[in-house]
Amino acid sequence: MNTADIRFGLVGLGGVAVMSQALLIREAMTTLGGSEIAWGCLLFLWLIGAALGARIGLSLPRSRSLITKLSTPAIAISAVFGVALLRAAPAISGAHPGELAPAGPILLVWFVALLPPSISVGLGFSSLGTLCGKAATAYGLECLGATLGGLIFTFLLAPWGTPIIAGALLGIAVAFGLGRHYPWIGILVALLGIALGVLAVDWVAATTWRLGGRPGALEQMIETRYQRLEISKGPSRSLFVDGRLAGTLPPDPYLILPRAELLPLMHADPRRIAVVGGLSDGTVAGLLVPPVEHLSVIEQDPGLIQLLNSGLSPEIESVLNDPRVTIVIDNPTRGISSLDPVDLILLLDGPPATLRANRSRTLEFFRLCQSRLTPGGLIIVNSGVSSTYIGGHSGRLFTVQAATLAQVFPQLMAFAGDRVFFVGGLDDSDLAFEPQALVERWRHRGSQGTPYLDQMIPTLIDPARSEELTLLIDSTDCKLNTVARPSAVLPAAALTEGRGLHILMPLLEDLQRTPRWAAPSIIIIMALVIVVWGLPRKKTHAEPALAIGFASMTWYLLLLGTWQGTRGTVYSEIGALTAVFMAGMVGGSIWSRRWPDPGRSLFFLLPLAACLSWVIGAPLPANSSPIVIPLLLACGGLVTGAAFAGTAVLAGEHNDRPGIGRAFAADEAGAALAALIVGVIGLPLLGTPIVATASAIICLAAVVGVWRHDTTTQ
Repeated sequence: MNTADIRFGLVGLGGVAVMSQALLIREAMTTLGGSEIAWGCLLFLWLIGAALGARIGLSLPRSRSLITKLSTPAIAISAVFGVALLRAAPAISGAHPGELAPAGPILLVWFVALLPPSISVGLGFSSLGTLCGKAATAYGLECLGATLGGLIFTFLLAPWGTPIIAGALLGIAVAFGLGRHYPWIGILVALLGIALGVLAVDWVAATTWRLGGRPGALEQMIETRYQRLEISKGPSRSLFVDGRLAGTLPPDPYLILPRAELLPLMHADPRRIAVVGGLSDGTVAGLLVPPVEHLSVIEQDPGLIQLLNSGLSPEIESVLNDPRVTIVIDNPTRGISSLDPVDLILLLDGPPATLRANRSRTLEFFRLCQSRLTPGGLIIVNSGVSSTYIGGHSGRLFTVQAATLAQVFPQLMAFAGDRVFFVGGLDDSDLAFEPQALVERWRHRGSQGTPYLDQMIPTLIDPARSEELTLLIDSTDCKLNTVARPSAVLPAAALTEGRGLHILMPLLEDLQRTPRWAAPSIIIIMALVIVVWGLPRKKTHAEPALAIGFASMTWYLLLLGTWQGTRGTVYSEIGALTAVFMAGMVGGSIWSRRWPDPGRSLFFLLPLAACLSWVIGAPLPANSSPIVIPLLLACGGLVTGAAFAGTAVLAGEHNDRPGIGRAFAADEAGAALAALIVGVIGLPLLGTPIVATASAIICLAAVVGVWRHDTTTQ
């Protein structure tokens, strides 16, 4: 292969790799709740596969030419196979309709789905990079392709759904496999792939529905930028969000609508109400009762509103089109910030099992809600906890949320029906909690919704149980749930994904109960391991690449977690955020080409990486403008890209050709380790500052390896 073909192949490899990764991770996260614990496991499998592929590629020098031609199409073909396998995961694992899959089978499915394409990535880069011969050039071109692939995925393909993405991915991969000498054939193949994807949309939707064991027949499936929505046919329709049962249409007249009418009764005069959530289960259909004059419905996904406003449920459709209702299409933080003061805020969205879901349960968000309440205003929060048992995961989730709410709302009570709701008020708030008082309120307002609600109120509230819960609130003393330290995520994930994570959760809970000195001790041990590993080695020095890989994945996960917790969702934006990170790597690779000795540059870049870790660990990303997170991602990519040439020099003993594959394998191995530690333990358990400090210490420890190399080569 000539130089132009090699460079063309590197760009194609990077683009197809990042699109395949984004598609597979998006699909895989829907099979196990989408929490950051799932992120960590998935990225670990992908990265360890890439590291393994790079090592295999180094041992197959005679097959290098064949690998370079087949690796890019192999990535796409195996990724599409992986998507099909993930869609079949409920049937393979034996999950019940509307439930998450259990851990054992689903981890095996993830393994089979992610490992083949990731190994192909490692094989392709190791072979093409060795043929290229220049580490900075090879890494920069691969990252350039990844940047373009991430942008294409997010802004062109993601809104069209998985079948079209898969078809386009296959077409693009085959086009790059044909090489730059057949541009028109490549374009035709890419268009053919998209056309096949369009034709397969309905068949894929019906097959996914059938494999998931859903009851009845599928009426409609929509893949929005945020989630996958499926709805069944029939007079009573079931709505599934990412494979999980979210509600029925029309709303349940014996549970959902009575509870919806009960919530405004908690306030003495609720003229203006704001609600977060409550659309998918139909709660909003029962909120427009006297004396409500205005209802603000905050929902981030316009696709859900479009689906519910398409004639499927007259009850919900009439509310959405009522002149008293304002639809705010935004995330909860910005949605609440945009409101005029209201009398009652209802947080009815799901439990905080992910950083995205947790953003409406943090101390910072509760303070924002307090600032938007009128005098005497109330907040009612769905705890996500069943009222039948408050212990174990449920008890921890209850106490964390209660302690956090109590910091903001001096009056705090709880009532129990089918689930537990918190009711928080200011000093001047009037919390009417006795069933008889609520019945009198209901009669006085002349509500025309649910008949016989006055007889249902004692059942909906369960006064004896509510009194027990309120006493439990008064005795609560535990960690607060904040953006930097999301203490509610782990118990909520345990409840949401309990069947899927029954092996992992006991270990995480044991870690949560360890003394505070345990986490710093683990960090010091990891740093010492890197130092000791680097001292005796005389031929290859991979520990700087390992440290840079660990740091870069830590930055990536922390910033994605911050983005998900404060701004948007990574369901479709993961491509664009990855593209920003990769664009920084391109810049770093170009920067490093100017250095006469890239290996010695690590004396500067590793401490710089440590400083960047501390910056990312500070509260700045969560509290500043949206541009800060992409800017920090670009800075992280810049340091990573600039360091790769130096790590390749060390790994190859001043010979880029063998060093490229070795450094890439070590870099991916370090990133895989970070994905597992940060995703599974760091984000849900330790918090951003401790994780960032761990990354900084490891980078500083890796300077020993650079020093050792410098002394042995003089």
